[in-house]
Amino acid sequence: MPIAIILALYASRMMGLFIVLPVLALATVGMPGYSPLLLGLAIGVYGLTQAVLQVPLGQLSDRIGRFKIVFIGLLVFALGSWWCAQADSMLELVFGRALQGAGAISSSLLAWVVDLTGEERRARVMAVIGISIGLTFLAALVLGPALMPWRGLAGLFELTAGLALLAALLSCLLPRPAPLRALGAVFSAQRVRDVWHTPGVASSVLGVGLLHAVLMALFLALPAQLVGAGIGPDDHTGLYVVVMLLGALPAFLATGWVEAKHRLIGGQRFAIAGLIGGFALLALGLTEYWMFVLAGGMFFFGFNLLEATLPSLLAKAAPVRDRGTATGLYATIQFFGAFVGGLLGGPLLSVLGPSGLFTALALGGCIWLALRYRTPEPPRHRSRVVAIDLNTFSIESWESKLAAVTGVVEAAVSPAGSVAYLKVSKDALNESELTDLLAQSAR
Repeated sequence: MPIAIILALYASRMMGLFIVLPVLALATVGMPGYSPLLLGLAIGVYGLTQAVLQVPLGQLSDRIGRFKIVFIGLLVFALGSWWCAQADSMLELVFGRALQGAGAISSSLLAWVVDLTGEERRARVMAVIGISIGLTFLAALVLGPALMPWRGLAGLFELTAGLALLAALLSCLLPRPAPLRALGAVFSAQRVRDVWHTPGVASSVLGVGLLHAVLMALFLALPAQLVGAGIGPDDHTGLYVVVMLLGALPAFLATGWVEAKHRLIGGQRFAIAGLIGGFALLALGLTEYWMFVLAGGMFFFGFNLLEATLPSLLAKAAPVRDRGTATGLYATIQFFGAFVGGLLGGPLLSVLGPSGLFTALALGGCIWLALRYRTPEPPRHRSRVVAIDLNTFSIESWESKLAAVTGVVEAAVSPAGSVAYLKVSKDALNESELTDLLAQSAR
């Protein structure tokens, strides 16, 4: 039940980012103050304010609890959505999108997942969250064009505000673990640098930033290209359904396979190749419906597979003590990527045109793929939680003794719950040695 509620919270947050993407470029053309630059800002400024606030709010949630940050953030997001619904000019719309982004709950929500899931299940839950974001994206692409005749762009933002208020109420139903200040809640720039340089963290964080940058840039040019090919706005809904389903099912199956075979990096290489193939086809200036289906299916296969595997890789790589910092970095770069994609995509579209923009995105994907080929698969580590007795040893002694067990890579003790969080090697952990240490403390 808690995970289902968290998935609903993720869905409402991502819906606000995605639902206007397929219609914003067309719906704002006649708005006072319109320009390609302001269109890019309206799409991407949401990501900028998210990026600025993710790390500080994520770390604040370590100190005052996840619920307060998530609840207030959803209310701010609802206020921003209402403002967008009332906007009469591009500048007002840009301000409303910035206010939407100020409800920056992503890192706190991800940390809440860590609090509520056992260490053994965490990586798979991260993958499920990634897939749910992909499904939300599908629903948003369908609902956006389908609901435009109802109340136009204002109606979409009003719906987003209502979903945010519903999500705020749902958050009241979640368990509220005690803040984990003892696991490193106090902000430290050095800690952020250390986490960034942890193997696997930077590649996951930069990867999600790139993914959302190209997504924003894609939807600056795709709607107009579809119209130019004779596919009217009323037909975009059906096209988006087809391409998302074409990409989502293979991506779901591939996610399970790469997790089971410990081939996360290999799966991400294949996903990036899908992005490149989709952009390369779009750069040809397509005119046939089925070619758009093929290009979109390739892109969304790669997008969904990366959305599932990047957070899973982050969960495996993040230090035990600093998962809140790692998720804050992840969310920050994710939304900053969305901002950069919108900000740079608009001017590039004006200079290069749709085909030129898609060519540039395909070339950027080739560079990303080349870099990914230099990335090794992560070590075969898994997470464990063990109960300990703090009356037997001090926190420092417990951490030292646990870290000395063969196969224990990292250990951190939480005095609030009398438990230790371990990162262990799947292949080298000496279970009997760990069991003997825990039994010794129980005597």
